Amino acid sequence: LNKCLTKENLSVHWELFPDPQKRQKADEKIQRAVERMQKVIEYARVIRDRQVRPTKLPLKEMTVVHPDQEYLEDVTGELQVYLSEEINVRTIKSSADVAKFCTPKAMPDWGALGKRLGKDMGKVAKGIKGLDAAAISEFETQGEITIEGHVLTAGDINITREFQIPEGADPKNIDAAGDGDVLVILDLKLDEELLAAGTAREVVNRVQKLRKKGKLELSDKVDIFYKIGDKGLDKVFASKKDYFTQAFGVAPKPVSERPAYSVTLIEEECQVGPEGSTFVVILARPAVVPLGGLLDLCGGDKEASSNLLVWLSSLSLSRMEAGQKLSVHLDGKDYSLSEGEHFLWSNFSR
Repeated sequence: LNKCLTKENLSVHWELFPDPQKRQKADEKIQRAVERMQKVIEYARVIRDRQVRPTKLPLKEMTVVHPDQEYLEDVTGELQVYLSEEINVRTIKSSADVAKFCTPKAMPDWGALGKRLGKDMGKVAKGIKGLDAAAISEFETQGEITIEGHVLTAGDINITREFQIPEGADPKNIDAAGDGDVLVILDLKLDEELLAAGTAREVVNRVQKLRKKGKLELSDKVDIFYKIGDKGLDKVFASKKDYFTQAFGVAPKPVSERPAYSVTLIEEECQVGPEGSTFVVILARPAVVPLGGLLDLCGGDKEASSNLLVWLSSLSLSRMEAGQKLSVHLDGKDYSLSEGEHFLWSNFSR
């Protein structure tokens, strides 16, 4: 094979190290986007902490405000999925309309202007603080402004933007954080669906911790049963069935549907949700559920049917599939069985 290769160097060990300057240049855009994303995440977490909205509780919407469209594209482009996961927010919006969400404020840079202006510092500082939104916008566009006979440039004036609650918004359900450059706004209003999603996420966390406590491997399949202590959790298990199935590979079932021959691996009482709702979760060994077709296959022979169940229970469930057909020679007879017709794997969701 090596003789057919056209590369001069046949091993990576013979390659030169990449040029760091070229690599740095290629990665600058990615690094900038990641830094901006991290800043947005930081301010979103500040809001969550301030408003006592833990990350495990999903929020409906976040808006990122910045006058530079390129900045907004960095955080709402390819990195948006990471941003959404880190903040646990359903929808991310962006806006370059700074005036809609912020009130600009100009402050003098005392260090830069103090020595230069001397006695005029007081008058100039008063003029800077008195700049309205239009004057500040023009200053940012032109890059300079004349106040009390002194030409001031970008390094002389610090522009910050203070959040103003949008018209019609409830002050109790909205909050923002930023640094005067970028502003992050979170919609804090909670509805029944968001609360259910947050509780479901906690349920998944409790079950995963219980698997670890029971020393189960990731590949180990189990049946999951639950016994609810608070009625409010009924709706969560019913409405989030698809979410649980995706997380566990099987839908949790109420303990009332647990087969009599199910073997418990581990169980624990858990507490979830903002009100501390309780439920018992049971992890059980997957079982084989006989169907009427199994006894018919055996010609009504209950002993043969029982022996087939013992054989089925000895199989590795990790290799089984829904609807799978199996053949076995048992007690001098050949049997052809179909999952779904003669028996069911309890661990498979339907």
